Amino acid sequence: MSERFGLLIQRQLDTWFHQVMVPNLQQKYGDDVEVSVVILDPARVPDPSDPCSTGLYFVSVGDETRISAEEGLTDNVDHKLRFVLRTGLPSSEAALRPDLVEPGDFPWAGAGTYRDYTGGASGLKEESDWWVFCRVVDHVIHLRTDAALRPIQACKERRPGWKYLEGEVL
Repeated sequence: MSERFGLLIQRQLDTWFHQVMVPNLQQKYGDDVEVSVVILDPARVPDPSDPCSTGLYFVSVGDETRISAEEGLTDNVDHKLRFVLRTGLPSSEAALRPDLVEPGDFPWAGAGTYRDYTGGASGLKEESDWWVFCRVVDHVIHLRTDAALRPIQACKERRPGWKYLEGEVL
């Protein structure tokens, strides 16, 4: 579980995703909607042959497979990210730049870097994959910011034990 300053970000992300995003997606795509979203850990260098192995956050509905699944939606994200990591371009560019496509790529939109977070989504229409990824990143930024605000304030106030944003959860 991805803990940040004592808060379980993944758990909060899952709750938000299933209570807010999934109903919106079901309204648009029906109750059998399937989508997986992966956000890579910005603190780790991803393995270009297995990008999702450095995933920090995962959310999905319908396709409950994770990193180890073959041919699942998360695997699609992994193959989209191979192009992204190799070229530095969003996966949507693969169709426009076939000269850069390599065996194993999944040349569809839905993966790239948004607000300094790299990852992607798969399961919906191409433009919707990217839209969902961006909304999930926005929420992750919100959750991570909220988790860090109190420790940052404690550090500014020079509370004992918080010089380097370490200490007890407030």
